[in-house]
Amino acid sequence: MNNKQSLFKYLSVRLGFCACLVMLLWGGIAKIGYDFALDGTAAHYLFYDAEQASASLVSLPYADDFKLITTSVNELPSWTISLWETDQLPINTVYFGHHATDAVYVLPYQAEHSKDIIFVMHYFSEEESPSILPLVILMMATLTVLFFYIIGKAAYQIRQQTQQLNQLIAKNKPHITFKFIELQNVAEALILARESEQHTQHKERIFSAYLSHEVRTPLTQITHSLSRLQQLDDLPLQSLDVLAQLEQAHSTLSEVSTAILALWHINIRDLTPVNVSAVLYNMAKVYTPQGLQVHDSITHEIYIDAHLPLLNLLLAQIYRNALQHGSGVLKVKASSTQLRFKNSYSADSNSTKGTGLGLLLLKQVCEALHWQYTINKEGTSYELLITF
Repeated sequence: MNNKQSLFKYLSVRLGFCACLVMLLWGGIAKIGYDFALDGTAAHYLFYDAEQASASLVSLPYADDFKLITTSVNELPSWTISLWETDQLPINTVYFGHHATDAVYVLPYQAEHSKDIIFVMHYFSEEESPSILPLVILMMATLTVLFFYIIGKAAYQIRQQTQQLNQLIAKNKPHITFKFIELQNVAEALILARESEQHTQHKERIFSAYLSHEVRTPLTQITHSLSRLQQLDDLPLQSLDVLAQLEQAHSTLSEVSTAILALWHINIRDLTPVNVSAVLYNMAKVYTPQGLQVHDSITHEIYIDAHLPLLNLLLAQIYRNALQHGSGVLKVKASSTQLRFKNSYSADSNSTKGTGLGLLLLKQVCEALHWQYTINKEGTSYELLITF
């Protein structure tokens, strides 16, 4: 059975029920207050009777069990006469008081200054008039308990569903059914995204394995061929330089291919302590003969956990760009947390225009090693900061 429902509908039904209940109870209290003149409607009835008497629609004096209407002060109760004589009953103003067991409303009414004052009294027994306070307290207590129950139950349901969603995210639990449609849609989207990611990772692993095999196989063949050539005794002396170049090219190609493969998939076990000072020194030895001036302020050995072929690939791009696009001395600073490269370039020179491959490799290597890099340009000064 499908019990899924919208979270909006779930909350709307419960909160709407509470709102309707409040309106219903408040309407009942308002009706009781109107029936028993507890909401200020007594003034309306007092003025109504006074206007009726002023228009001679009621013969005066008029008295019954509920009211007294008269123009003579002497016909009023003694306590009312005392209030009148002490100016405690303003004209056209309703007075409310208690006398004995009765609640009394008194209105001295005068339509015009030339007409007589009409005294209107309404009185009723307090024992017959319900108090609104207990009803309000009961209503508020009932609503408070009801609200806490409804909201608490709704909060419990939502919390339970969100915990299931957390389990789906954290513990990779498949096929969890949710009560709310919105959470079910989120869960299905997460499952679909996770399956897509796993499929992509699987394809990348297969491609990486295929690429590794296709690259390393010819490299291995070259290695074996070079070994066989070196074992030959009748090679001419002129071939020794060629073999040395081939060995150097083979070593460079092997290291670059290892770095490129690591960009696809790097194994955490391939990260080893690397002497950055030595790597920077060796890189400077390669590019200094080509015309790059390198100045570093490194006075001690610095070790970081890194992938050596990737680090060499990264530094090769930096030094090559400095040689091709920069001018002046390349200043290098290193610590256990960062590498800093700084040099200048000619703003008017077209030599600073490149394909952007070096920056792309810099970005990919930093992403693979989980490093951060920032590039700052100030005038003709160019600075690259890599943070481990």
